[in-house]
Amino acid sequence: MKKLRKLLAMLTVAAMAASMLSGCAGSGAKETAAPASEKATEAATQAPAEQTGETEAPAAQTPDGEAKKIAFITPQRLGDEGPVDLVYEGVKKASEEWKIEVRVVETQAGEYEESMRAMINEGCTLIVAVFPELADAVATVSKEYPEIDFIHAVSSAIGDNVAAVGCMYQDSAFVMGAMAGLLTEVNKVAFITGVDNADGRAYYDGFVEGVQYVNPEIKDVPFNAIGDFEDAITAKEIALSNYNSGCDVIFSGGGKNIFGIMEAVNEMGDGYYYLSCTGNYTTSDYYPGRIPACHYEDFPGALYDMVTQWYHGEFKAEMVAMQLKNGYFSCVMADEADCHIDQEIRDQVQEIAEKVKSGEIVVKSMPALESYVEYIK
Repeated sequence: MKKLRKLLAMLTVAAMAASMLSGCAGSGAKETAAPASEKATEAATQAPAEQTGETEAPAAQTPDGEAKKIAFITPQRLGDEGPVDLVYEGVKKASEEWKIEVRVVETQAGEYEESMRAMINEGCTLIVAVFPELADAVATVSKEYPEIDFIHAVSSAIGDNVAAVGCMYQDSAFVMGAMAGLLTEVNKVAFITGVDNADGRAYYDGFVEGVQYVNPEIKDVPFNAIGDFEDAITAKEIALSNYNSGCDVIFSGGGKNIFGIMEAVNEMGDGYYYLSCTGNYTTSDYYPGRIPACHYEDFPGALYDMVTQWYHGEFKAEMVAMQLKNGYFSCVMADEADCHIDQEIRDQVQEIAEKVKSGEIVVKSMPALESYVEYIK
């Protein structure tokens, strides 16, 4: 096993307030096919994005002749190399292509509604909000400004002028669970998430179902909630506790916590694995030999498509339900040069993924789309 590397940069952990999603919502739900867009991994750090090229098209304009503006509002800072950066990546790509100005607001609890109103008053006609924490603010402000369009990422609620990017994790987490159940040599695996909420439980339910599908000897899978999505120090401590208690494979939700878990599995050494989440961390840029697979979430593709539709006057107040079968979620396995995985396991995981997509394997914890979507009233 070649010598392990450390991460290229130390991470700064910032605590942000988080609240549970309270369901409200709009009209129409649709399972949308994934795009053929690139799955770039560069983390966005500022907005508006710099334009390049010898000649530039004029800035996009509203019917009144004003430049089109998008407000990107997040309760968690850019630079997480997770959902915030991936959602922004899709917005950034569309804004660069269509010459749309983007304003970024890293808001705080108690300021969500005012942040949205301030951006609308500055001429933004599309609000892109991120995470369930902003659900109540989106519901309130969208009703105050029916002429403004909203896209709420990581949400199950839609409305008359509110589209959502929902995360139906269970079927893809099932595949990650199957891989964990095949990888473990001690029949003991664990799950870690930021907070104990509906999204964390969706990951967990699908994961456990997949583990037990391939390895019914595993009866108990620990559920660990850190209490925050940006606490890599605590995440590392919890991961080490699980590894030292006998687990040899951990799967987790996203956020900056993943980097603490990476450090933990690196310290444990040979025979321990981490199935990561959100971006693709299986490459040699991270910890070769320790991360055999990642739960990749194509927020860039989803947001690029939705912003592009909005730009062309084709905004739809509907649900884009990200899941395995429409390609927005996937189990990305490491290249053999980065992490050895027995070919038999690779083949089994791929076969299971295809059977889930086709419906041959039914993931019992996966909800029907109709029951997942909520409507803003």
